[in-house]
Amino acid sequence: DRVPIPDGAATIGAWVRPAFSSTGLALWFLVEDANGAIHTIDLGIIDTLGWARHTVDLPEGIEAPLHLSAIEVFQPAGNQGNLSEFSDLVDGTPGHIYLDDLYVTQAGSGEEIVFEAFEDTDGWSPIVTDPKKPDKIVASEEEVHGGQRSGLFTFGAIRNRLIRGFQRSPTGGPVP
Repeated sequence: DRVPIPDGAATIGAWVRPAFSSTGLALWFLVEDANGAIHTIDLGIIDTLGWARHTVDLPEGIEAPLHLSAIEVFQPAGNQGNLSEFSDLVDGTPGHIYLDDLYVTQAGSGEEIVFEAFEDTDGWSPIVTDPKKPDKIVASEEEVHGGQRSGLFTFGAIRNRLIRGFQRSPTGGPVP
């Protein structure tokens, strides 16, 4: 099931901590609106080795209720003008990132509400990039921003159109 995003949100964000090899990646949230349209929310480039807060305004006119359906990381490769033709010919850099305390800030009050703390990763499944060495999303106690655990997303060199990530499964288990 998708993760509900609290109504009345003005901004959306996450706390992120990358491995050294994982800096320079772009972080995207895929948010589904009330009409079923998917919006890619760019939270910026992961460029700090410690825990860093990534926050952006939600797009104007996006109609609630909203749901988070996937989290993606994007790693540019080669000549950006040739993405559609050659994007999968160049391997990416394997690595990992920790995500914790996905939050919104309420319009008006400025109250911050955590809507996904990754205390467990039930319902999240990696986007398939390499069936022989699949990426993984697990709850980890190694590096934590808040609570007892964070989400540890570990990925290999293979990408799907320069994208890696994880998504909510409609069944609560592996994506069919």
